[in-house]
Amino acid sequence: MGHISRLVPILFQADEDIFTHNGLGRLSDATKCEVTEVLNGEFELLMAYPVNGAKYSLIEDNMLILAKPNPYDQPHVFRIYEHHLSSNENSLEIYARTNTADLADNMVSETTIVDKTPAQAMTSLGSVAIDPCDFLFISDIVELGSVKWTRRNLLSCITGEEDSVLQVWGGEVQHGNKEIAVYQRRGTDTDVTIRHGRNLRGLTVTYSTQGIVTAILPYTRLGTDEEGNEEILIGTVVRSPNESNYPHAFIKDVEFPIEQYGTEVVTQDPDSGYETTTLVMTLSDLNDAAATWFDDNPDMDVPSINIEVEIENLSQTEDYAQFKDFET
Repeated sequence: MGHISRLVPILFQADEDIFTHNGLGRLSDATKCEVTEVLNGEFELLMAYPVNGAKYSLIEDNMLILAKPNPYDQPHVFRIYEHHLSSNENSLEIYARTNTADLADNMVSETTIVDKTPAQAMTSLGSVAIDPCDFLFISDIVELGSVKWTRRNLLSCITGEEDSVLQVWGGEVQHGNKEIAVYQRRGTDTDVTIRHGRNLRGLTVTYSTQGIVTAILPYTRLGTDEEGNEEILIGTVVRSPNESNYPHAFIKDVEFPIEQYGTEVVTQDPDSGYETTTLVMTLSDLNDAAATWFDDNPDMDVPSINIEVEIENLSQTEDYAQFKDFET
C-alpha cells in the first residue's frame, strides 16, 4: 500500500472510492492549488497545471483530486467539473468541487420527514433517493423537526435555502470524502491566541447584500382550470422589519405549496356516498403561512459576512520550533 503525501495533491479515476494509495499519481508539477471553503456554502479547488507536467495527458473532467484543504483538516476529495487551457501561460486551469457535491446529481421524488433528528432525516432521504446513495450522514443535533421534500436534489435538501436541513434544524456543514455532517458547531477550541504582528498575517472582511430578501410575495399553485390554464393564488406582500435599513426593497416571490400548507376537505357524493378528499388553500391560509417567513428564515434580510483570516502556524517556523507544542 503506497504512502499518501499530505501536501501534494493526488489524481484519481472518476469512480475511485479508496484513497489510501497514490492513484494515477501525485500532481507535484501543479503551479497553483487553492482551496476555498465558505461555511455552509461552496467548497472548491482551483489548480493550475502546466501542459508539460507529467500527468497532463491524464487529467479529465469528473476525475478526483485528493488535496489538503487547510493545515488542520484531513485531505479531501474534489471532483473536477471544468478545465480549460490557457495558451498564454501554457497551463491547464482545473476547477473541482467537494465530492459531496455529487449529492446534487441525485434526487428524491417525494418524502415526508416527521419528528426526526437531522441525522435521521438525512439517512431517510438517502434511502429514498432515485439512485442508490452511498454517503454517510452525520449530525450531533438532537432536536426533532419535520419537513417535506418534493422533486429536490439531495444536496439542496441538506444545504438549500428553503425547507432544508440547515433551514429547519440549523447547524454547520462539514464535508467528508464519503460523508456529510451537520454539526451544531464545527471545529475545536484551542488555547491559541491570534495577534496582529505575531501570527496574524492578514484579515479580510467582506460584507455583501447579494441575495438578501426584505419582502416576499407569497403565492401557491391551485391547479388548472377547465381550459388547462394554471391557477395561481397570490397573497399579500410580507415585509421584513429590517427593510428600512436599505435604500429600496429586495422583493422575492416565494411559493407556499398547497401540498404542505393546504387543508384537506372531504366531500361526499349524495347519490353514491363516495367521499372525495381535496386540498384547499384560501387567501387567508396563504397569508397566515407567509406571515412567519422572516422568522423562519432569520438571515435572509441581513448582509452576509465572510471573514478570511490568514494565520501563520508558528509551530511550523524555525524560530518557534522549540515552542511548537504551545501552538497545537
